[in-house]
Amino acid sequence: MKSRFNVDAHLRHEAISLDRVAKTLLIKNLTTGEIFNYEYDRLIIATGAKSIRPPFQGLDHPRLVECRTVEDADQLRQFVVARPKARALVIGGGFIGIEVAEAMTHQGMQVTLLDLASQVLPPFDPEIAAAAQEHMRGRGVTLKLGAKVESFEHGEHESYAILASGECVAFDLGILAIGVTPQTSLAKGSGIPIGATGGIVVNEYQQTSDPNIFAAGDVTELLFWPTQSCIKLALAGPANKQARAAGTNAATSQPQISISGAAGTSIVRVFDLAVAMTGLSEKIASLQKIAHKVIYTQNGHHAGYFPGAQPLFIKLIYSPDTGRVLGGQIFGAQGVDKRIDVLATAIQGRFTVDQLADLDLAYAPPFGAAKDPLVIAGMVASNEFHGRTRTITPQQLRDELASVIPPAVVDVRSAREYAAGRIVSAINIPLDELRASCERLPIDRPLVMHCEVGYRGYLAERALRQLGHANVRNLTGGYRAWKLMQLSIVTN
Repeated sequence: MKSRFNVDAHLRHEAISLDRVAKTLLIKNLTTGEIFNYEYDRLIIATGAKSIRPPFQGLDHPRLVECRTVEDADQLRQFVVARPKARALVIGGGFIGIEVAEAMTHQGMQVTLLDLASQVLPPFDPEIAAAAQEHMRGRGVTLKLGAKVESFEHGEHESYAILASGECVAFDLGILAIGVTPQTSLAKGSGIPIGATGGIVVNEYQQTSDPNIFAAGDVTELLFWPTQSCIKLALAGPANKQARAAGTNAATSQPQISISGAAGTSIVRVFDLAVAMTGLSEKIASLQKIAHKVIYTQNGHHAGYFPGAQPLFIKLIYSPDTGRVLGGQIFGAQGVDKRIDVLATAIQGRFTVDQLADLDLAYAPPFGAAKDPLVIAGMVASNEFHGRTRTITPQQLRDELASVIPPAVVDVRSAREYAAGRIVSAINIPLDELRASCERLPIDRPLVMHCEVGYRGYLAERALRQLGHANVRNLTGGYRAWKLMQLSIVTN
């Protein structure tokens, strides 16, 4: 830092307090104990976030560690090397918790992941998180969701997590990955405003209420594009862009770089599955009463006739009023990162579903399809937006099936697919037999057509409309989306 940038880096020095009138910091040298004042012209607060540590009895014990710093990682590594077959308890089902659970499993440890929420990956919608949960269980991870820790107890050779249910979970190593909260003590102590999110309030130039003090990263709050409200967003991409703006603007007489906000684009590996999201989730849209429509699609990540094509499951959320893309979530083994980045760009560019369907993306059989999975999602949403098709989500179908006059569900898959798993009330009329079997369809109830992922159900819906059936809809995402919805209902 010194030889290349002429920057003096003072390690093991703690900023104790900030005097904004005198423009000084009170600094403590943690090695010598010396305390002194340090003057500044411009100040950048980039203190990041600190781990959330609930007041659990027994939390301070050598068998309970965090996974936040390099030192934490070294400590975990030493334990794994010494006891590769030990029992690991991961507390927290966010990105870090899932990554730790995967790493510990690969090292041969018996892993249990515990979370107070009813799903892993809290920002995601439940049915998408359910795909990750199913995959983790398939790799040997025990999930205990909706489970509240009351305390920890420690014996000579093992420890125990005592749950509110009365269950006692034994472990040899516990990893705390509950989450983080902005480290704002320095700013708060000097009277710099803290937002409702818990982060420092900054303007588009990363400037605080004090024109000589800037802030960047996890310590600040950030504008969320889809809702135009401020949120906490502990992600590296936005933090790095904030840092560029804060550093540049603090070093110049007039601000030069501004930050508009973020879509919250994120991705995580769950063993060999990738799960990603950007923009508005369905549950946040519902909570904030934002009008939205949802469609699901599943297609291969590259041309199906080229070896190795893997399914990509896409959930697209858009505005029913304008057709503007609001958000999306994707999971699959290959190609997830490419599509979520394109979708994030579409959200930032305020694209509509028509524009998403019109994207000109690279195609060659090893890399994609002539109609990319994201383009197909745009086409499906565009068809619905313009009234060329009518869809129903699995959640809506579940509610309607419990109503006084439930719809008739018609499964247009093959008899073999139907026998392997079905919606309980569905009748089976394979698509190629549908036109000749119309007399089997109920005429006193609405019809819901479905197949495995949505395409054949769409063809069935269109065929029946041509034959005069007006009240017919297609189950978006088909039986695959229905199964994910059913999985999301189960918390343990």
